[in-house]
Amino acid sequence: MIQSVDKLDYMERLFAALHAKRTELYVITGIWHRLNRTDVKFVIQQPIFFPSGNYALADLYIPQLNLWIEINELPHKAKKAADDKRNMDIQITTKGEQHIIYQYDSTGSSDFDIDDLNYQIDLIVAHIRLKIAKLGENFIPWDDNYAIRKKHLCKKEYLTFKSIDQIAKIFNAPIRKRGFLRPGGFALNGGYVVWTPNTNNNTWKNILNNTEDEIIEYKIDKATGGVDRAATQTGFDQAEKRIVFCKYKDFLGNKDYKYIGVFVFDGFDANGARKWKKIRDCIDITNLIY
Repeated sequence: MIQSVDKLDYMERLFAALHAKRTELYVITGIWHRLNRTDVKFVIQQPIFFPSGNYALADLYIPQLNLWIEINELPHKAKKAADDKRNMDIQITTKGEQHIIYQYDSTGSSDFDIDDLNYQIDLIVAHIRLKIAKLGENFIPWDDNYAIRKKHLCKKEYLTFKSIDQIAKIFNAPIRKRGFLRPGGFALNGGYVVWTPNTNNNTWKNILNNTEDEIIEYKIDKATGGVDRAATQTGFDQAEKRIVFCKYKDFLGNKDYKYIGVFVFDGFDANGARKWKKIRDCIDITNLIY
């Protein structure tokens, strides 16, 4: 769970990852320091997958506000039509709000200087403050402990955890350990199971799709590398509801567990693998116990 020291490490890594993109670094550090709020989470290079199969990487994403910020440096002047289409696709796909900070004027005939960039940074910071103020008590701070205290998990809160042990503490669940090994999940009341699939597991294959609403799971057949049907299609309750924390590698290289939603069994695919589909993004865990 994110603590103040972890936040410092996170932001240091975030800024370091931008070292080769000087204008983005200037703008994003400017927004962060002017905003001066450690309860607002910044995400860079957030992938956005379009129905066409193409995708874009957002320069800056603030998940608590569903706010997307693009920084159009000088090279973007030559590809305005493509940028306009990309930005429209982002708005349609995310159903969020998008702002663009330009290093040049709307005609592309004049480049902006540092004062122009600072003015745009000030405007977006003021807008972020206004959005937070309008949310009032509904604003969800960048603090995983906050969500846990409220006994409510929601994908839009962008909850991440360093270990299975931390996830287990949410549900007061004891974890049986074998050296460095941890179980991939544990059962709760009400037919719920906490599941922590690893997308890089060498024994069980877990494939999360781009929109994070379907997971393909199967035991790997050591002889063929395909689906071990016997092991995959037995040994689990098809009626269980899985609260999923998926292990993934983020844009900073951190390997964390991210809460992505509640999934149910959706049959077997043509290869015999299990299919799990998401039924909701949020869940009240007040009455869920180990």
